[in-house]
Amino acid sequence: MKINVPYEFLEDCARKNACASLDMDKPARSTGQVIAWKHHHWVCVGSTSQYLKYLEADLRQVVPEEEYHGPPNDPEVCGFHYYTGGRLRSTGALKNQIWVMTDKEITIIPSLKKRGDQ
Repeated sequence: MKINVPYEFLEDCARKNACASLDMDKPARSTGQVIAWKHHHWVCVGSTSQYLKYLEADLRQVVPEEEYHGPPNDPEVCGFHYYTGGRLRSTGALKNQIWVMTDKEITIIPSLKKRGDQ
């Protein structure tokens, strides 16, 4: 699902892209910055840019480890379900809390509205 957001928010999320620091084979080494937005928590798992401008970012919903009741992570799976059940240690404001990635993923794209129109 693609959701329009202000470009500044898209840029902030993309800069927190955790893809390079996620290790599904060794969850104790996985880290990522958790983003609180719209009453949920998210981690950026990918972004696309062109000419130094972000075009989109993929956010995966995360929940605290004790609240996760879904399937465990299977690092042998490819595609969309690769991250489902993956654990990570948060950095930033929610430092060192363990989060688990759910199967809910969204793509955020820049809104066509100008900054003053929002």
